[in-house]
Amino acid sequence: MLRPGGQIAISDIVAAELPEAVRQSRDAWTGCLAGAISEEAYVAGMQAAGLQDVRVSSRTVYDATQLAGLFGSACCGVGEAGPEALALARQAAGKIWSARFEGMKGEGTAREAGSLFSPAVAELVAIGAAIAANCEPCFKHHFDQARRLGVTPRDMARAVAMAQAVKEAPARAMLALAERYLGCQVSAAEAGAPAPGTCCATSDRTGKCC
Repeated sequence: MLRPGGQIAISDIVAAELPEAVRQSRDAWTGCLAGAISEEAYVAGMQAAGLQDVRVSSRTVYDATQLAGLFGSACCGVGEAGPEALALARQAAGKIWSARFEGMKGEGTAREAGSLFSPAVAELVAIGAAIAANCEPCFKHHFDQARRLGVTPRDMARAVAMAQAVKEAPARAMLALAERYLGCQVSAAEAGAPAPGTCCATSDRTGKCC
């Protein structure tokens, strides 16, 4: 039984678009192949059980030679695959694989129906807020948390870009207003502004977040 925040990993056989001959084969059922569900159905089942951030971390796709050892009497190395099993293995090659599924139990019960909010989404929101607040320790903390949850750097970069765009919108609007009133604009260098990095570095570097 998982505690809230606990993680689980499962390796199991999944399949996609298996030929009907394989689905109906007694040898395939004996080898636990014919009844294999799809990867998508497996993920959906874990999510329905209340697990969050469910993902496939690795896959091993079986070729005909590997599958031949899983059909019927050949299963688990008990015997050798016969002609029928070899024919079925060739039909199923590339359509059956072992997948490693990982997930995490949420802080509460199963996720609210229709809700997309999750711990990973919460960390993306926090990363955006850190950008908007210019909080360096906040960003570092939530970056580490998001990475632990399996959020990709590219998704974090999307959160950063969105936050920066929202953050800059009021400044752009004020600049446009000033230009309309003044009828002109000058560069920061012409105005005598300090070079980048020489001032205004007032971010909290205590290492504390939020």
